[in-house]
Amino acid sequence: MADAGPETLFGRVAVAAGYLTEAQVQQLLAAQEKARSEGDASTIGELAQAQGLMTPKQVQRTLLVQQFSEMRDEDKRFG
Repeated sequence: MADAGPETLFGRVAVAAGYLTEAQVQQLLAAQEKARSEGDASTIGELAQAQGLMTPKQVQRTLLVQQFSEMRDEDKRFG
């Protein structure tokens, strides 16, 4: 994926959990970029849910894993 930002971390977590494919994540990233250019700040999770690709519970679980991963990475950086 393009970078290591929070949206691509969400995608990596969702793929690892089997909720999305890499192709779906790429499609969602493109849709998000288009939406943002039109002033819509939807997240990948919101877009995946709106498109019926993920359930609300799957999005919530993915966000929890993402948050844990970000906290773990921060702990590694700052000891």
